[in-house]
Amino acid sequence: MHESSLKVTLSAAGFSISAARLGLPDVGLISYGEMIDQGRLITEAVSVPVIGDADNGYGNCMNVKRTVKGFINAGFAGIILEDQVCLSNTADNGY
Repeated sequence: MHESSLKVTLSAAGFSISAARLGLPDVGLISYGEMIDQGRLITEAVSVPVIGDADNGYGNCMNVKRTVKGFINAGFAGIILEDQVCLSNTADNGY
């Protein structure tokens, strides 16, 4: 058998999860718990690595530690953390 060199990774972006769960853009309304719940459903449904969007870690340094552990326990292969206090103003959220 020939193993493909193609590597696939999925991204569980805050925008897509917020749109799917809340019907709203990613403007900071999706909670840590909702991201963990949805992430667990996604990681259990696929056989490729999934990278999770952890925004700014959902609070202070203790929250970031909790967020990283929660994302690992949910099955994420990687985490994107923003190094800022406030959520970014991007074209995705209309600002």
